[in-house]
Amino acid sequence: MARIFGRELTLAGVARWLAIGCVVTSLSGWASGWLGQWSWPFELPSHFPLHQAAVLAGLAVVLLRSRRRQLASLALLVAAVQVGVAMPRGPSARSSSAVPRTLRIASLNVLIKSHHAEEVRAWLEAQQPDVILLFEVNRRWARDLWPLRERWPNVVTEIRGDSSGMMAFSVLPIAKHELIPLDDSERATIRLDLETPDGPLTVVLLHPPPPTRPGLMRQGHVELDALAKVVPRLPKPLVIAGDFNATPWCPPFRGLLRETGLVDSRRGFGLQATWPSPLGPFGIPIDHALVSDDVQVLDRRVGRFVYSDHLGIVLDLKLNAPPSS
Repeated sequence: MARIFGRELTLAGVARWLAIGCVVTSLSGWASGWLGQWSWPFELPSHFPLHQAAVLAGLAVVLLRSRRRQLASLALLVAAVQVGVAMPRGPSARSSSAVPRTLRIASLNVLIKSHHAEEVRAWLEAQQPDVILLFEVNRRWARDLWPLRERWPNVVTEIRGDSSGMMAFSVLPIAKHELIPLDDSERATIRLDLETPDGPLTVVLLHPPPPTRPGLMRQGHVELDALAKVVPRLPKPLVIAGDFNATPWCPPFRGLLRETGLVDSRRGFGLQATWPSPLGPFGIPIDHALVSDDVQVLDRRVGRFVYSDHLGIVLDLKLNAPPSS
């Protein structure tokens, strides 16, 4: 029997300490609405409620077999609350698929260090979107993706020295495009004004930094908070899409929906995990598309693996016809 600090290490003992650790981690995630703005470790657990629930449920089984019923009951209770936290709230974005779509949008973080542009192009060509939104695009990626212009002739490119570069391709006319300043952030955020068969549509490409350290987490908060202030001034119908580097359960994301009235397009379509791509449906959803209430989401799905750490998303949308004058 293994020993640690002079004591025997048993399965029940390991399960006990792991369960206590998971409960504390879950509590910190719930408290991140108050503490996450200032303390990076508190917010990180808020991105993984379902994973924590699964671990707690497994540990509860071990604890029950070891007759640690009180701790097992606490673990099951916290697991149930975590599942509740992960359940979608608010109105579903899903509309009848019998309605003819206005356009299809495909959005993907290509992974700046990947060299598999042919896989990305093949996936995009198979999806046949009207609009393509791509993130982490550098000069090499822009060059390798340029052949897409034969089919999607309207192109907007914003290349930066970091991973915040973006590229958009469209078969629909782009009446206007501009950079949107989000507070003092130097990362690109692009607004596109598209001309669709059902009228104009505003599309915003967004890619805050990943919360891998406290400074980047705060920068991501700043961008989402600034975006919430910009949204009321943007023309509707509106779609905001991209790699948000945030799950639907973290405080900044919830605040963005609450302050703007935008709807998460995942609602009604399941978890739709997109990162990390090798985990498939067992990952977390950090690639999003938010829509105004005059945009119907007919279908939303996650793409296949294309050698990026993200999976792409594809949306079929219908714009509500403007009232006749």
